[in-house]
Amino acid sequence: MAVDLERTVESISGVCTVGSDFRLSYGVKYGPFALMDKVGLHTILKVEERYYDLTGDPSDRPPSVLVDLVKAGKLGEATNAGFYTYPNPRYQKDGWLEGLDS
Repeated sequence: MAVDLERTVESISGVCTVGSDFRLSYGVKYGPFALMDKVGLHTILKVEERYYDLTGDPSDRPPSVLVDLVKAGKLGEATNAGFYTYPNPRYQKDGWLEGLDS
């Protein structure tokens, strides 16, 4: 997950593209980044840290972007900032799934 997450969040368009593709492909309400924001990025980080502790594999180290967001106090919906900005995150705007929200 760490490498994929790092590559995806290099730009906000990466987060939005993955989110819209995921929602359209699977017919779900939230993409992976919105869902992580809902759960809480500090919780996601704890899961990632535990997984790394169990495997010891360097490729399982928690993604630096996740560590940085949590250190900055951006924990998702609870703090109004995470992968998206709340309230009214971009993925809830009309036309977002179709790429018309710009």
